[in-house]
Amino acid sequence: MEETISMNYRELLDKLKSDIENITNETESLTKELNLKNNDVRKDFFGLFQTVIDEYYLGLNTFIFFKTNNPVKIYEIYVYENEIKFLDNHIRKLFAIKENEVLKKKYINNLEKNLILGCFAVFETCVNLIFNKFYEESKFHEFIIQEIKKDESKFLHQNDFNENQKEKIIEKLFDKLTLHKKFRYLSKDKYSKEMRPSDLEFIKFISDYRNCNIHSNGICNNDFEKTYFNSTFIFKKNHTIKIIDKEDFSFTSWSICFEMKDIFTRLIKTINYDELIEHPEQ
Repeated sequence: MEETISMNYRELLDKLKSDIENITNETESLTKELNLKNNDVRKDFFGLFQTVIDEYYLGLNTFIFFKTNNPVKIYEIYVYENEIKFLDNHIRKLFAIKENEVLKKKYINNLEKNLILGCFAVFETCVNLIFNKFYEESKFHEFIIQEIKKDESKFLHQNDFNENQKEKIIEKLFDKLTLHKKFRYLSKDKYSKEMRPSDLEFIKFISDYRNCNIHSNGICNNDFEKTYFNSTFIFKKNHTIKIIDKEDFSFTSWSICFEMKDIFTRLIKTINYDELIEHPEQ
């Protein structure tokens, strides 16, 4: 049984490692295809994305290493056993996860949640920067103004503002535009007509997931459910998100993040813009 489990873990890590290595090749290919420059958001996305998935891979790798070994075996691995002796208490602490199902579940859940939230932060930041560049050059494109007015039409119509005041209000409300609407604007022309509806739906879902975890400590504000990659996410008002049909080592969170990467790739391939879309310096 132990041999079979170890093989499953090895296959899992092999897949994650292979996917990570493919990011480098994909970045190089897209850089040439789209003639992307250094410090361009469209190129930097992939480096930032890889940083997040690397952290998940290393965290999962560490967990599996300690789960499938014991302190004695760990010490036998090292030739210079005495040199790691002072870490004894810390090393043994890591084995607590192996012996405690609650700690194990919490550790894995946190890894998966942080993976999704980290990749979403990269996705949102880069889409926002692209959108801001287009917005800046379009000088209040009518599409954007109408999107804002849809949400705020009641407020604007119920108050007596002159046109100059309205424009100032609209400019302030620009910051309230959702990622979903920004993506809809950016993808309105050459984006795949077959993929666009499902991609927009996915962005709405992942935005809700993020907002629920970040802004309300995991408590849902409305009721709905979505199924992605064999896992069903159940959002119930005033409850935490429930995920069913999910195993400890499922690829759900990993697959969700790579879906974000694929959507971003589809987006930048359809954006006809040769100039630098600068990423803020670190």
